[in-house]
Amino acid sequence: MGIKSLVILGVLFSNLCYADLLTPEMVLSEAYKSNPALAAVKATADAEKELISSEYSLSSPRLGFMRETDMSFMQMEDGPMKTWSISQEFLFPTKYFSRGSIQEAKAKRSLHELRYKKLQIRAESLSTYFKPKSVHKTSRPILLTFPS
Repeated sequence: MGIKSLVILGVLFSNLCYADLLTPEMVLSEAYKSNPALAAVKATADAEKELISSEYSLSSPRLGFMRETDMSFMQMEDGPMKTWSISQEFLFPTKYFSRGSIQEAKAKRSLHELRYKKLQIRAESLSTYFKPKSVHKTSRPILLTFPS
């Protein structure tokens, strides 16, 4: 055997060894990491989950400042008028509970969409992974049935 044939056998053997190292778990993890649609659905689900607490709580208070500029002569003698204000909007308590439960339902729906997307990607990836193996297994008996 020459050096050339040893190199060719080495390359073929390394390709076969590398092909066996690729497992279905590796295929799935790579498919989950590299799929932009899954990342978008995951970001939506995370955002919907984060909004739950804000729907149960009060809105942010408002701070106001007013300075009166259109004053009469007598008002100008007293000095400029400045007003500070802080206001808070309060809704009826059941509104907070209903808004929070609606947001929880939206978050649950987003989580179901995420699971569905993962299952779709899983089905596509595993069928692509096992397709060459199944074609190879089904083609062997067909080739063996033909007379040589």
